[in-house]
Amino acid sequence: MNMQEHIEEGRSMVERLLASPQIPFKDPKTADMGDIPDKPGIYLFSSQTTEEPLYVGVGRSERGGIERRMKDHWSGSSSFIKRIKRLQDIANSKEWLEDNVSISWLTEDKLGMCLMHAEHFAIGALRPEHNQ
Repeated sequence: MNMQEHIEEGRSMVERLLASPQIPFKDPKTADMGDIPDKPGIYLFSSQTTEEPLYVGVGRSERGGIERRMKDHWSGSSSFIKRIKRLQDIANSKEWLEDNVSISWLTEDKLGMCLMHAEHFAIGALRPEHNQ
């Protein structure tokens, strides 16, 4: 694949990620979260009000895929949530997530490129506020 094809593939992946259904981020143990896949993939946290990208991440298969990462975020153990707590000066990250964050995702079979490359491309294209 030449450089131009690689860039086009990345753009297409970002467009599909942005067009994916957004659901409010709730406790992953509840039915409200829908069918969060336990497959590898890329996910996007967005503001519920502005739809502004907040954070892009990946869920790898050896770690339980996207579903496992959502549980990490919900538990407060992820770097994204620790950063939010610090910057927003919030005590209850679960409440903040429910009130402010939507999630969308693409599973690996829909990416067309490796996860790490997809994550880097999406971060570069979307410039989410909370990816460092």
